[in-house]
Amino acid sequence: MQTPFRGLTTQEVNARVARGEVNTPPRGLTRTIPRILRDNTLTLFNVLMLTLFVLVMLAGEYKNGLFFLVALANVIIGSAQEIRAKITIDRLSVITQTHVCVIRDGREQSISQEQVVLGDTLVLATGNQVCADSVVVARQGLELDESLLTGESHSVKKAPGDTVFSGSFVVAGSGFVEVAAVGKDSYAHAISAQSKYEKQSNSQLMRTINFIIKSLTFALIPLGAALFVREYFSLHEYSATLLKTTAACIGMIPAGLVLLTSVAFAIGALNLVRHKTLTQSMPSIETLARIDTLCLDKTGTITDGKLSVQEVVPLGASLEETEAALGELSATMADKSETELALRQRFLPRGTWAASQAVAFSSARKWSAQGFTEQGTFVLGAPEIVLPQMSAGLKEQIASYSQRGLRVMLVAHTHAAILEEELPEGLTAFALLVLADHVRESAPETFEFFREDGVDIKVISGDDPQTVSTIAAMAGIENPERFVDMSKMSSGDSYEDLMDRYTVFGRTSPDQKREMIQALKKNNKMVAMTGDGVNDAMALREADVSVAMASGSDAARTVADFVLIDSDFSAMVQVVREGRRVVNNIESVASLYIVKTIYSVLLTILFIILSFGYPFQPIQLTFLNFFMVGVPSMFLALEPNYHAMRDQFIHRLVGNAVPAALLIVLYIITIQLIGNFVPLAFEEISTLSVLFNGTVCIILLLRVCRPFTTFKIILSSVLIACFVCVFIFFGDFFELVWVLNELALLWVPLVIMAYPIYRALEWVVVRIESRWLARQHRVKTPA
Repeated sequence: MQTPFRGLTTQEVNARVARGEVNTPPRGLTRTIPRILRDNTLTLFNVLMLTLFVLVMLAGEYKNGLFFLVALANVIIGSAQEIRAKITIDRLSVITQTHVCVIRDGREQSISQEQVVLGDTLVLATGNQVCADSVVVARQGLELDESLLTGESHSVKKAPGDTVFSGSFVVAGSGFVEVAAVGKDSYAHAISAQSKYEKQSNSQLMRTINFIIKSLTFALIPLGAALFVREYFSLHEYSATLLKTTAACIGMIPAGLVLLTSVAFAIGALNLVRHKTLTQSMPSIETLARIDTLCLDKTGTITDGKLSVQEVVPLGASLEETEAALGELSATMADKSETELALRQRFLPRGTWAASQAVAFSSARKWSAQGFTEQGTFVLGAPEIVLPQMSAGLKEQIASYSQRGLRVMLVAHTHAAILEEELPEGLTAFALLVLADHVRESAPETFEFFREDGVDIKVISGDDPQTVSTIAAMAGIENPERFVDMSKMSSGDSYEDLMDRYTVFGRTSPDQKREMIQALKKNNKMVAMTGDGVNDAMALREADVSVAMASGSDAARTVADFVLIDSDFSAMVQVVREGRRVVNNIESVASLYIVKTIYSVLLTILFIILSFGYPFQPIQLTFLNFFMVGVPSMFLALEPNYHAMRDQFIHRLVGNAVPAALLIVLYIITIQLIGNFVPLAFEEISTLSVLFNGTVCIILLLRVCRPFTTFKIILSSVLIACFVCVFIFFGDFFELVWVLNELALLWVPLVIMAYPIYRALEWVVVRIESRWLARQHRVKTPA
């Protein structure tokens, strides 16, 4: 479309910039550095630990305040890792940041969104996102999708003088708009939460951890207060009571688990940067690793999105006349779709015919039309949509191309004029355009990875189902022969049943794509969707996790959780593997944190009821938490661990942490009872409690390290050696007495029996859990 506009001059732009009349920069993909520091520091547990630290300092027990320095070091290290990941991701996001086309000084320029100023003239084309509130000054079939703002999925036609809002997408046609509001004055700024849609996180890992934290929030403070009162009335000494209460509270707080999870996600996103993948939603790293259904568009995913005209089949004129007409038709096309680019490359745009009315192509209509003053109207689109009553011979001819994986478009002609957006009457077949897609070389290997992983693949496309089926077979997708033409579906058909029966879905409209994703979710599927076009945006937004190509439309990139920088679908394999690594490792090491929480809660309750003194001091739990929890979890969380997800987070916690916690409680209560019959000083009871606690933690650490690698063996050996060295060389500092004396007669047999007792408790816990799950299943599925 020729531009009659000059736009702003350079001087006018500079003046507006000086006045601050510039567009609001797009919201960052990552948290700001102040927010990272605030979120990692100002937590309930950190505030509680700071309070305990201040009280311990006021009591003069400086050594026992070491627990807070370790916690502070964890926060610093974790924040530093997350900030490092943020900086790298933000740098990469600049590559995928949407640019806009403006007219300045009488020519088109490409600039970033934040460089747009008030009064700029923007050029909009199909697939573009409107970056600033504007008014239409000229248009050619301009239609916008405002669903991100209004929730309404149908397209809205725009005429000169109409307002277009930031966050809407061009689904058909093109136009010129003048920016009417920027910054705080814009509609988008007022409803920024809507203009950048964020789906609710489906992170099972974070939901479970948050549930644990929320439960502890209600339990920790009253339990700590009750223990303090109990110990104070027993000891009548503020300092000793404070130390024991502080030790109990430190044990109950799994603060490092939250920090470790955030760091693991941040490092996962950083690793994906190296594989040319931009993460726009951290928890989606986990969600993608859990998917069981992958929906994808053919164009840009299975194929590379590049089309070429393979053949022109004249049906109503000679080849020379047909190509001349197609050259005139290509000269009027204002969109920049791959189909129209292929036509321009094949047919020299002529522009000698006088154009009249036009209807821009849209995914919902699946056709476009262009009228000419003397030559009539030409319609280009899907054959069965443009000419539903075509002859049997023409149908067979089209089917023969589709069976070879070629895309066929029909050019029809009539002397009737275009009325609104209805197909004109009297259409006759003028020509067939045969276009070829190129299957990505990496596609078969990528789909084989998902097939072996048990992921069901659904191909959802706007193209002919036979063509899509053939290309799906070429890419190695299972059951490609199970295809259906969605244009023939009625409103009463069950999408849930369709999604179960078919693999390939052709002639699918944007609304149908969204409804198909909804149907899969109703069937209790965890759904991922990939796409690159504006017609994929609604389905991408609906999916549990969405992936867009950087070369695709603004609409797709905006709503996606991941953006593939090189638009290479094979990068999906690495995204899934990284998600597995993060989740599998967090699920493994979480039991190290939860075990101390469980036994601390149980011991606190028991010592409130019983007449025993709480056996731990903060300094003792500090070194246990550091060597048995903090250090191993930080290293193990970064280990390669790519096996398929088993969705057994709670089972792992119960199977590993509960038996270990019960064994620690059992041993400590045993020591307390023995102390009633054998004269044991409090220091000896405390030392033995630390010894047994560490022994059980070592057993749990070795369980978590399975399967063993050279690194894990070295890590475990070093940590065990450090634990032993604390008793030998640093006993006085950690309030531990010498145990290589007559106390050995007590602790050696118990240490030897620790593993068999742990396995016995594990068997009991797993049996109880299995019976409970079976009972729950019977309740949910009554006869």
